[in-house]
Amino acid sequence: MPKLCAEIINRVPGWCKSRCNPKGPVMDWDTYRRAVKEFNPAVEENFLQKSTEHLHDQAEIIMVRKSASRSESIVIMKPSWLGKDVFGPTLAPENFAKRLRRTAEDLVTRDEIYRVFEDKSDPELVITLLQRFQLCHSYNGKEFVFPSLLTQEMPKEAWLPTGESTTLYFGKAWRCRDLTDMFSSDFFPRVQTLLMTSMSNRPILWKGGAKCFDSDVEALVQMSSEGRTVYICTRSVEGDRERCHHMMRFLEKLVVGVLQESSPGTDTTQLILSARALKEHRDDLLKYAYTLEQVKVAKAESVALVNRTGGYSEKVIDVMCKTSRHRTLSHSSSASAVPIPGWDERGISTTSSQSGSPTSIVGNKNTVVIAAPFSRVIMSGSGVSSAADDDSGAGIHEWQEEVFTAMETEEQSAEPMSPTLTVVEGDDNTVVTAGDGSFVSVRTQGDGQDMEGVENSDVEADTSNDVVDPLDPMSIELD
Repeated sequence: MPKLCAEIINRVPGWCKSRCNPKGPVMDWDTYRRAVKEFNPAVEENFLQKSTEHLHDQAEIIMVRKSASRSESIVIMKPSWLGKDVFGPTLAPENFAKRLRRTAEDLVTRDEIYRVFEDKSDPELVITLLQRFQLCHSYNGKEFVFPSLLTQEMPKEAWLPTGESTTLYFGKAWRCRDLTDMFSSDFFPRVQTLLMTSMSNRPILWKGGAKCFDSDVEALVQMSSEGRTVYICTRSVEGDRERCHHMMRFLEKLVVGVLQESSPGTDTTQLILSARALKEHRDDLLKYAYTLEQVKVAKAESVALVNRTGGYSEKVIDVMCKTSRHRTLSHSSSASAVPIPGWDERGISTTSSQSGSPTSIVGNKNTVVIAAPFSRVIMSGSGVSSAADDDSGAGIHEWQEEVFTAMETEEQSAEPMSPTLTVVEGDDNTVVTAGDGSFVSVRTQGDGQDMEGVENSDVEADTSNDVVDPLDPMSIELD
């Protein structure tokens, strides 16, 4: 254990008495940093953060981050207090005396939170922590939705047949590969909380499910009763394939992101749901689902998908909401462009950026970047980290249409490691800078894709218009 970590552990009891609220052994980052600097004035903030993260991994203390900014972080000095005095009463079942009581609408009032916590803890601090841990959300500050406490079943009117022949249905499912495995208990409640915080239209929630809206598109996100399968279904009465695709991509990224965080050791299988089974509202959708390999083979051989369980066939385009329309780029830089290099898809792993966090693009060859509209991406070869100024004009492209749902990622860097496939998201202009000796692949949606080369850049060129979506193995162009 690093020396600094040991020194922090020795001082935690004293800090709890002198620097923390008597009803909450918690310090904000600035208070915590000042306390450390009192005995180690020379400590650098980056090293302090890494040491704190090490203590977090060892469950000595808990560091809760709200965003990429350290200044908004909270450091919990006693993890046992968090589990016993905060999570305990929050998640207590009905037969516990000290528990949160809900209204008829499955809501928890602020007064109820005060009633349960004010004797031993600071209720406002408890609310802050519960929101940081994605356990609850409030739309008005007075009533809170706790997805893990929901008891109401799916409303019958939530997902009725539309009765319109133009309605398009699409769906995917993620199922635990091992029959003895299941998703963690916090997985789906966190998904529901993120839906509340990220959707412009308030979703309808119930125990194990949610319905979302966006323009003419509806989406159903549902957890199976045994906790081993999660479904995402989208539909559009007006037959809007493009909006179904955007909604699917947004929900897929959200669900997969939470799954990777909450159940990192859970191996899953992704399935493509039958559009006909969805449209006919058949039960047990997994019986009619296709494997990714089945869809890939059908696409490659230009044949229909045969659904032996249902006794019918479907075209690949019927089950995949991916469109074949290319997205073009408008160039805001007049500099000459270097065609994108080729990419060997075999043996490359996938990582993904998190909302609000700078993303490290690792690898100096075979790196793939799939950018959101107006995203900002900075990459350099030969392991040199770099960042572009806001007024940097080199290599900036503006996407006219959305590829991914935008996320606030401000800057990225590249370091030499094993070849890696990386998804980068953002909400600003995309800047791709290839450094001297670098080998970088860039994939976007559409024609005219290019990459800006710096002086003396040794970039291997191999023009390609293939579309690659690493988060979705079935991101294929349809004829």
